[in-house]
Amino acid sequence: MQSFRLMTVIAAAAGFVACQENTVDTQGEILPKLATDAQNTYVADPTLPENITFNVSSNTPWRITVDCGEGFAERPWCSVSPSLSAVSSLVEVVTIKMKDNPTYESRTAAITIEADGIAEPTVITVRQTGQGNLTLSELQPREEISKDGGSASFTVVSNRDWTAESDQKWLTLDKSSGTASDDPITVTVTASVSDGLRRTAVVTVRTDLETETIEVVQEGWRMEFRPLENPETELFFGYAGDTKTYYVDANVEWTVSSENAYAVVEKIDEESFSVKLPFARAFADEEIAIVLKAAAENSPIETQTMTVTQETAVTPESGQLDGNTLTATAGNARVKSKGEYKYGEFIWKFSEVNLESGYFSINNWAGSVYLMLRFGNNDHQLSAGGELTVNGQKVCFGFDNGWGGLWNDTKQFTDGSYPTDVAELRSLRLRIEPTERSGTQQNKTLSRKVWINDVLVLDNSTNVGDVWQEGSTQAGFNYLFGIESGTGTMTIESFEYKPL
Repeated sequence: MQSFRLMTVIAAAAGFVACQENTVDTQGEILPKLATDAQNTYVADPTLPENITFNVSSNTPWRITVDCGEGFAERPWCSVSPSLSAVSSLVEVVTIKMKDNPTYESRTAAITIEADGIAEPTVITVRQTGQGNLTLSELQPREEISKDGGSASFTVVSNRDWTAESDQKWLTLDKSSGTASDDPITVTVTASVSDGLRRTAVVTVRTDLETETIEVVQEGWRMEFRPLENPETELFFGYAGDTKTYYVDANVEWTVSSENAYAVVEKIDEESFSVKLPFARAFADEEIAIVLKAAAENSPIETQTMTVTQETAVTPESGQLDGNTLTATAGNARVKSKGEYKYGEFIWKFSEVNLESGYFSINNWAGSVYLMLRFGNNDHQLSAGGELTVNGQKVCFGFDNGWGGLWNDTKQFTDGSYPTDVAELRSLRLRIEPTERSGTQQNKTLSRKVWINDVLVLDNSTNVGDVWQEGSTQAGFNYLFGIESGTGTMTIESFEYKPL
């Protein structure tokens, strides 16, 4: 359209020039002329305003001045280009440029076009609107609307016209629009009778520049987990296990539970419950669902689920680990405990063992002290060794043999007490606890016992020195266990540590 106007003005100017010879006064002078297709008034946006262009056609020199209003003489917000006519131009395209208006107030500039020989100037007005200042008050009253129905209200202040709408049919507004005003305009919202469930509607108020929302809640049956301040830490359990308390916001009776066999979930009172997780058994971080339900049968309240995560207690060391299944091919497939342990009970549970060769092993080293266990394919034993000095006395982690210098000890499991086929392995329990004896140089000792499938297969009670007794700096063991020197698979259902 603009190019069409430009061609029209050019054509008019050409016709004007062509007729100059006939358009003379009685003295033979050419009359000065100036024409423009500019509008009398333009309105510009406050942010990123578009340039305004218009055409000027004249047979006499012209100039443009811009008055940006009071207070803008030194920092004009509106400018034109060009502001003077070209020497040989009949038609000129003039561009008006504006800066962003950072204020809430509108502002006006007067653009004046003057030409030699023409007494009456052409004045163009440019009005730039201010930034929007749409403001909504808080909903009053602030409490939830009764489930039996009711009303609440808020106010709108805006320097621009606005509209309002609800996103729910059950909430209606007494005003759906309003005009710009410095005075607050009250909007009343009305909720119909609730079907029993707590519900929420959002009222959206818009101008051509801004959008604001206000949330309206109608009471009803309510049951939900209370929001957490730090979900990342509050929903996370370390591998050693822990007990944490969580809260429920509800106005109905509720129950809480988990299908996880090891999670203990207990209701404390009408607004809280606890989750207790033992030592981590899984070989990968485990997600545990906590389920919150309304106690009443056939309740319309939706069941809520919260998920907590417990980190695994082990890291892969060798071979292949898929879930809790280790796979070895003519070699080792083992995992290592994150924790470092001294005294305690260590329990492994197996769901399936298929080894063509090799055995289940524990291979622990802490400095010069070691503890090894093997079970499977004609190898069923517990070995220990290493020595250190504690409180000025030599302490040996193996058989002392009457202090004959043989510090390493290997004990075979009792024949007939364990299955000869490693595929029948279902559980292994190792217990290490401090004991004492008298009459020797090594009175602080350790008891080591091993159970296979809940049958005691080794009781080695008194001939191992307590390398962790008071005054010792000896570290505990990071338990390294799995398939050793073998081919096959082994599914370890769980690994558990129980302190004494």
